[in-house]
Amino acid sequence: MVVVCSISGYPPEEPVISKDGYIFEKRLIERVISETGLCPITNSPLSFEDLRPVHSSTTNTAVPVDSSSLPGLMEMFQKEWDRLLIESYDVKAQLGAAKEELAKLVYENEAAVRTIARLTRERDQALSELGNQQQ
Repeated sequence: MVVVCSISGYPPEEPVISKDGYIFEKRLIERVISETGLCPITNSPLSFEDLRPVHSSTTNTAVPVDSSSLPGLMEMFQKEWDRLLIESYDVKAQLGAAKEELAKLVYENEAAVRTIARLTRERDQALSELGNQQQ
């Protein structure tokens, strides 16, 4: 079984599990928690204390970072990639919410138009019947 991050969809280098049971890449979820304080999946409050490390058989050691070295550039690209993943996830969530809201508003608008049309027909019918009775 391959464990994947719930945000990025890729196997995490440093996996952590939330109190709700979701697996995340530690640096991604920490960035989300520091920005919003919410779980990106359930939108429930989440703090750093709610995260537990997931132990694996392999470990990665950190390499000193220098912005002019290849590892420094790789870390810079990794941070940018992480930012783009989080932004993409947020945009997809906002798009889904906007689609749901738009569908609801279109349905409500259609119902209002049908109601207005029905009331207009009933009014016209009542006026014509009143005109026929007065003649």
